[in-house]
Amino acid sequence: MNDKEAIDAYVDGGLGMASAAISLIHPTLSIAALAVQPVLSNQLKKFLYHLAGINQITQRECSRLEQGIDGMTETLQENMSNSKLRTDSLLRPNSNGFCDADDIFEDLINSIKQDSENKKAKFCGNFIGNIPYSTDLNYSNLMQYSKVISQLTYTELCLLNNFYKNYKDKSVDFGKAEIYVKRTEDPDASELLVEITHMRNIGLLNSHPPYNQGEIIGKVSLSFYGERLFTLMRLNLLDRKDTNRTLGEVWRVTKYLSL
Repeated sequence: MNDKEAIDAYVDGGLGMASAAISLIHPTLSIAALAVQPVLSNQLKKFLYHLAGINQITQRECSRLEQGIDGMTETLQENMSNSKLRTDSLLRPNSNGFCDADDIFEDLINSIKQDSENKKAKFCGNFIGNIPYSTDLNYSNLMQYSKVISQLTYTELCLLNNFYKNYKDKSVDFGKAEIYVKRTEDPDASELLVEITHMRNIGLLNSHPPYNQGEIIGKVSLSFYGERLFTLMRLNLLDRKDTNRTLGEVWRVTKYLSL
């Protein structure tokens, strides 16, 4: 049975996204196979179109998953030219044709499907495409990154970009921003502080002294964990308009002068 016949058979059998991840369609479509033959991603897209056609997934879900697959494919192709494929057990298929990396593949694919932010999908795919080539990260490391990625908003990805490109070796003081939020009813500023707090709490930002009484955030800088995630998701490819907007918000609230 070739890939197309296998996909048609699964669709005819009623296999839907709710009960199985795309990575479990057929062993030839596992992350190990895709790493050496990215063209197989076209079969995943055909499967998506089938599911959308029979209303197993919505058109928006199909669109997000397609963008995720595009990001994965582009990253795999980039890595094939510039990096060495890992040779450890993470990509070693078992008797069913799957490998440990497929757990992470499945986790991210399901996250893309369930996440309502369309702009985030491709960067999740970028992460998947880096799995077979991230030789310094083991199964536990990669799965943890996967769980963190599923919690992040697109705006937080833009903020991660800002910290990497503008404050990589510097701390940013949000003390004035906290005063600003307390004295005004600015929803954008409040949202920003919530996102910065979240990023710090999940380890993407480090806190720095002095720790002033009453401050929730204070001074923060990009952590090594955050730097690594920036690279794994290829956040340098984010839309500059979006990253400039978030950077402008950071500048606006951190430069606040109390009266």
